[in-house]
Amino acid sequence: MPPSRNEKTAMTEAGISIATSIVALFMILSVTVGLTTLFAAGGVSQHMIEAETHEKAVVINRTISQRAIAQLRPVEAQVELLAELFGELDVITLSNTEISYLLYASLAAAPQISSVALVDADLSLVRVFRNRPDERFRVSNWSDDHEFAAVAKATMTTGAASWGEPFFAESSETTLLSRLIPLRDTSGAEFIVIATVDLTSLSAFLAELAEETEGEPFILYGEDAVLAHPGMAAGVSGLSDKTPLPPIDGFSDEKLRRLWRSAQNAEPIAADEVFARTLKLEDEEFYLVYDPVSAFGATPWYIGVVFDLEGFTPQLLKTPVIVIGGIALLVAAALASLAIGRAISWPIRSLSAAARQISRWEVDEDSPLRQSRFREINEASSAFAAALRALRSLQLYLPKTLPQRLVTADDPRTIKSESRQITVLFTDIQGFTPFSEEMPPAEVAAFLNAHFALISSCIWAEDGVVDKFIGDSVMAFWGGLQTDDRHAAHACRAAIRIRKAIEADNAERRRRGEPAVRLRIGIHSGEAVVGNIGAPGRANFTVIGDTVNISQRLEALARQFASATEDVVILISGDTARKIGDDLMAKPCGRQVLRGRRRLEEVYLLGARPET
Repeated sequence: MPPSRNEKTAMTEAGISIATSIVALFMILSVTVGLTTLFAAGGVSQHMIEAETHEKAVVINRTISQRAIAQLRPVEAQVELLAELFGELDVITLSNTEISYLLYASLAAAPQISSVALVDADLSLVRVFRNRPDERFRVSNWSDDHEFAAVAKATMTTGAASWGEPFFAESSETTLLSRLIPLRDTSGAEFIVIATVDLTSLSAFLAELAEETEGEPFILYGEDAVLAHPGMAAGVSGLSDKTPLPPIDGFSDEKLRRLWRSAQNAEPIAADEVFARTLKLEDEEFYLVYDPVSAFGATPWYIGVVFDLEGFTPQLLKTPVIVIGGIALLVAAALASLAIGRAISWPIRSLSAAARQISRWEVDEDSPLRQSRFREINEASSAFAAALRALRSLQLYLPKTLPQRLVTADDPRTIKSESRQITVLFTDIQGFTPFSEEMPPAEVAAFLNAHFALISSCIWAEDGVVDKFIGDSVMAFWGGLQTDDRHAAHACRAAIRIRKAIEADNAERRRRGEPAVRLRIGIHSGEAVVGNIGAPGRANFTVIGDTVNISQRLEALARQFASATEDVVILISGDTARKIGDDLMAKPCGRQVLRGRRRLEEVYLLGARPET
């Protein structure tokens, strides 16, 4: 069950700020280094120097290990997000193009992903790729690939997300790592979401880390193969389907080749099984630190760093200047940690503000995302901006106020259909068929888009919901999404706004020598069912009932009351006229027969608002 709004608020208010955490962390590290320097100045033993070397190596190795793992966490998050998304849809009803649009959004949110695919139970899949602009998506069937079939079957059987074994892609001549997660859509059909990571990019990431640290990082796949290394950033030759990773015993880096030859020399140097050992090659001596990681499948990874021992081991310092230097180091570290904390926290605060903006569905304006000196934060900001643009595109297909209700609900699936008192408005262009039959299709579409924009702006100005566009007609309602005691008055004011807008637009059309637009509007107030209408996996938020039918019949009846001098005719029912009171002028037209109905209906012509 998703967290409630109160639980979400509690989660956002919990914890300490990043700036405070970084200041505390840097102060702890600075005090540690400073005290060690002071002890060295007083003549500490070689044993203490070795302990400092171990500690420094562990800190660097843990940092590299955490950043390497963090590089893959967004892949897991995006795959889980896609699985949740497809799990709430009836995937069978989606076209391959629609599926590809949903998959392509994950590429913008996670730059680490090179491709992502949706696989069905028949092993047919739709894939999208990051660096193939000429190929938007590809549809394939891998049922004849027995290894893939076995992996897919195991994934669907276990029902759990997992990392697959590295495999060699002949089409791109690269080795890929895959993240798989099974799902069931609303119809019960089984699917798998698969995202792949190019291991060349992971090696390039280690190469960047090598420039930032004093060592050379590496990742081993088990004890026999090299998964990532700065020397593999430009690619590795000789790989194949049988040998997707270079074997460690034939690897170009001799230090890794000799890592396991004296395994008895490896000793744990931290409580969580971080191992270290020294290695001597001719006249050079190296210090190797590695950490077993089991978070990426049955085969363990060994994430480690190789240091040049001569340049890495601190020297004994015995001059009084070091005491002053140690104090100065503490002060400088405190100031630097404060600056770094602020540099990280400000962009993250802007991301948090943007997230709150989306939680309120305020997606019409760009979020003021701050630039950072940290690449990962800038990547997150770019991904967030892409998500915001996608949401802005999505709202074109939803009633304007519906997303706000969905994002504030504890669970959107709990929005039930209910009977409510509402007012429904229908518009229709009189004589649209002969009006448009001489126009090219592109001009018809442009005309309707402009017309619908004009009508919708008037409806939204009176807090109405545009439900749908039907041909050249618009259907809107009031009182369906939230309680509105004056829904009838709001609907009538919107109709008067439409009249004024159409009259102003027609004045321009006549000035240009174009035919005027004649519009009919019907409005009725009454009880209707409001909510999710449709199948379990595909529903529309709309209104249904006799109230909708009567308002549409009133719009059709307006043809009989149209005059040659009026551009817009507005008919309202007696129920609507009684609800608006004296705020607006309504001229009785007697009881009329509506098409398809036996009961006579009171009808009124809506006029302009009285001058005040």
